[in-house]
Amino acid sequence: MIQNLDLITYIEEQGDDLSKEREVFHWIYFNSKIDRTKFIKKAKSNNFKIIAENLDKKLGDLSYSLNISRSDFIDWKSINDVTIDLMNLAKTYNGEYDGWETSIEK
Repeated sequence: MIQNLDLITYIEEQGDDLSKEREVFHWIYFNSKIDRTKFIKKAKSNNFKIIAENLDKKLGDLSYSLNISRSDFIDWKSINDVTIDLMNLAKTYNGEYDGWETSIEK
């Protein structure tokens, strides 16, 4: 949640008033392709789009990456709700949530 606050603060400093819904991209890493596939099924049922699936053995145990997106608000409560849900879901499937990014809307 501290990272969320840092990112929200930066976005506000760029002139964004946070009132506009926008596409938000999230990164999650998994131990196996099977776990990632299970997560994807659940993410799709929550209206997330799959942007990219990759395998990078250099990442060690969490070598199966996933980038997803969905249109959301990024005010403090909204983005915390989304990221906490994704963190918990990732843990359910032996994954690790790694953060989000979005565009600046003026």
